[in-house]
Amino acid sequence: TMSAAALARLAACGSCLLWTFAAAAQSYPTKPIKILVAYPPGGANDLFARLVGEKLTEAWGQPVVIENKPGANAIIGTELAAKSAPDGYTLLMGATGSHTVNAVLYNRLAYDPVKGFEPITLIASAPMVLFVHPSVPAKSVPELIALAKSKPGKLFYGAGASLFHLAVELFKSKTGTNIVYTPYRGSMPAMLDVISGQVQIGMDVIQTPLPHIREGKLRALAVTTKRRSPAAPEIPTMAEAGVPDYELAAWSALYAPAGTPKPVVAKLNGAIQKMLKQADVREKIAHVGYEPVGLGPAELTAFMDREIKALRKLVSDAGIAKLD
Repeated sequence: TMSAAALARLAACGSCLLWTFAAAAQSYPTKPIKILVAYPPGGANDLFARLVGEKLTEAWGQPVVIENKPGANAIIGTELAAKSAPDGYTLLMGATGSHTVNAVLYNRLAYDPVKGFEPITLIASAPMVLFVHPSVPAKSVPELIALAKSKPGKLFYGAGASLFHLAVELFKSKTGTNIVYTPYRGSMPAMLDVISGQVQIGMDVIQTPLPHIREGKLRALAVTTKRRSPAAPEIPTMAEAGVPDYELAAWSALYAPAGTPKPVVAKLNGAIQKMLKQADVREKIAHVGYEPVGLGPAELTAFMDREIKALRKLVSDAGIAKLD
């Protein structure tokens, strides 16, 4: 057993450590911050990283550098972030793919999507949209379900990202339909093949196919979230279309490497919560079809836990082969 003096020294040491972390957060940041983006420039994750960088620079006076490290289904950039120093000066703009889809699709990952990071804030989310080529004789979800059941294995869907693949598999599992998966190297080729009629069905984040939906080149059937999208309020939700308990969104969240001091995480969270209330930020987020969210660290952790469990069950039930 420890002596009273030893216990006192231990308590004093703990208090000293807490004070050091608090003092570090008080002065943080004292040098430039880097935000890694595990996706190419020009997409939503890149936009959100640059918005965060701009607002943190305005608030704190320190430059924020954005580095795009795409590749291998977001594994390259996410692994780099996980292995960075946990001091608050390297952050990651993560997403559904890097933190929940990869968690259930890979047998082995070079990073742990949960234990490898300190969640900071869920920045924004957007629905995906289920769409078909106009020649498909189904103008609603119930009609598509009936068509698919009358022609099992004769309808094909294209998906250029694992998230969209899982979104259609979730649709299939909840409707008992047999629609055949056609993999693509990228979302744009998949969508273009639906537009050309090479495959009949597609799924993507709403903002990507929306111009083609407006032009009549694609027919939207439903969005994948519980609420309709402000970007296209005329498109019903899956639940409204007759598929209850269907919910899956694309989202982006800011993370720090595991072990980053909690006061630093809290300071980042507070700054971003403030940022998400600003009209210009909300307008830019809405412009790409997303909605601001602002979940804090504990809420984001719980959200990820629920989503990983649901997707893991889907992968198991659907017999989707895992990747190495």
